[in-house]
Amino acid sequence: MAHRHFRSTNCANRSLGQLNIRQPHFSIAVAAARQQQHRAAVLTQAVNGQIDINQIYTSSDSVTNPYVGPVKAVRLKVGLGLESSRSLQAGEVLLLSTPLALISHSAEELAGATPPPAAAAAAAASSQGVIPGEDDAGDDAEDDGAADDESGYDEGGQQYEATDTDIDQLAEQLAGSSSARTRAWLQFLDDGSLEPSRTSQLPDLLTLAALSSSSSSSSEGASPAAAAVAAPDSSSSRQLDDNTLLDITDLNVQVLVEDDALLGLNAAAAAAAAAGGSSVDDGLAAGFEEPKTLVGIWPELNLLQHSCSPNTSVVAHKSAAIVTASRGVAKQAALSRNLLGANLLAPLGERRAALQEMTGSTCMCLRCRDEERTDRNFQQLMAEIHEACIQQVGPDLEQAVEVDDEAAMEGLRDQLAAYCEVVDAAFSKFAVKQQTQIWLQASLFKLYELTAIASAACGAVDARLLELLAALAGEVCPGSSEHIFWARQYRNEIASDEEAYFDGALRQAEKTLLGAYQARYGKGLSRGLYKQLDAQAQQPELELEFEYE
Repeated sequence: MAHRHFRSTNCANRSLGQLNIRQPHFSIAVAAARQQQHRAAVLTQAVNGQIDINQIYTSSDSVTNPYVGPVKAVRLKVGLGLESSRSLQAGEVLLLSTPLALISHSAEELAGATPPPAAAAAAAASSQGVIPGEDDAGDDAEDDGAADDESGYDEGGQQYEATDTDIDQLAEQLAGSSSARTRAWLQFLDDGSLEPSRTSQLPDLLTLAALSSSSSSSSEGASPAAAAVAAPDSSSSRQLDDNTLLDITDLNVQVLVEDDALLGLNAAAAAAAAAGGSSVDDGLAAGFEEPKTLVGIWPELNLLQHSCSPNTSVVAHKSAAIVTASRGVAKQAALSRNLLGANLLAPLGERRAALQEMTGSTCMCLRCRDEERTDRNFQQLMAEIHEACIQQVGPDLEQAVEVDDEAAMEGLRDQLAAYCEVVDAAFSKFAVKQQTQIWLQASLFKLYELTAIASAACGAVDARLLELLAALAGEVCPGSSEHIFWARQYRNEIASDEEAYFDGALRQAEKTLLGAYQARYGKGLSRGLYKQLDAQAQQPELELEFEYE
């Protein structure tokens, strides 16, 4: 039979079901002229959207200055958060957050380490104490440290949890920092005290960003705006002793993993330049450096609340966290991110259990509230099918593929198809609304994912399933690694059909894949750079390939 391939661009291990397939978290002193000049530049960029994301992604220079787009800090009933200052289009770059303190761990350092049970993204949510729509009981939830991703979740560090040593080192960096931006942000970051005098203040993101290059070592010439940011109310400025800095670090630390696609693109650009090549394409076959795990404090990122239907995506690049609007957002709408990683594509009960373990809080976003109203019997059915996929079908399919047991693969394919029929019948029986059905299907993502893999294992890739997987991931978590991975599989399958060139199907599939990339990396991503990222994803040294005969 013809060989069938599923390829992933993510070099960090990711589980598809239980298959080990790699898929595709004082005082301010600054020269007035320099501070005002930088602030003016930030303001100009924010108003006009002038940020060359292609240059950032391909440049060998580190990202040193934060960028603030059309967002602002606001006080939500659950704490500090971010909202859009105008309506946003999908793919707009909203923030470029640079760390106040940072530790990086290479893949070699972490080799052999046992993945922790908690997730690093928990710290981001715990820094606010609550999740949008949660009840007040979550306010006092204690932070258990860092947790699983983008990301070894999609947003940041799935294989690593910040250790006590990491916390101590980051706190020492904060204590020894002379950065005006760092000293100013320390007045706003949560230390667990929920002091009214502190929590009543809202950070001015633009002014704080303008302090990025300034030092607090010289107090002369500090502008009034900078002084106001540093200590909005001198009577409320907190005393930053060692214990307070440890509390701030513990509650705000996050773990992110460098985006491997961007890392590979950067390495290819460097290799092409060193070899005298004229483009990044000339360096795509060069070596690939494993992504580093970054442990740090990205203050703007900490303001993003969790949602099970997030409207932003986050990637880590050159120590910076880049936040992009992953879908259209209305003016003055709350901005949110995914703290659950791949668990975002699980049933409501599993998502809530994971978030409760991570943050002690409950998500009450629109998706969660809608799923909560679904008939209890249907919810139980979904939970049982999902558990069967995780506990039984996934491992059995992995073993059948490994030993090339065609009969077992066909039996598992038929079992999964039967599950799909049961779900379709339940949608009709319970008269589920269209939007609710989409969310529920996304919660059964593992079922459709394993069905697609089993079909390919039996020698027949189902293009409709690939299209469904890309659509579901794009609806719930646009710009995620799942979204890009399955959009690419769909495009590749359509491209293998000669008729697709004439009926417009290939053009639509390409548009879908481009949209997935732009939701992750920004709509400013040039078509050339998109093509280079896509070409890099096909490089043999960057993929784990499974052949089904």
